[in-house]
Amino acid sequence: MTITSTPENESKSLADLVTEDQLADEQKQASWKPVSSDYTGQCPQCARPRMLLCANGKHVCEKCQWCPEDNAYAPNI
Repeated sequence: MTITSTPENESKSLADLVTEDQLADEQKQASWKPVSSDYTGQCPQCARPRMLLCANGKHVCEKCQWCPEDNAYAPNI
């Protein structure tokens, strides 16, 4: 992890910056958690009927992790 000095974080300790970074990572991961176990359709990438709706409003394939809204693979959830 690289932490660069900016005017906003010059007064913060390294521990504070690491804690904020970890919190941001945890929030990002939480946004990719499925809100329901109900499948919403077929994956356009792998053709399996395993699309789930996530807390961030995007869909992700349970099997291959494809996110059609981003046209890319979602981070590991």
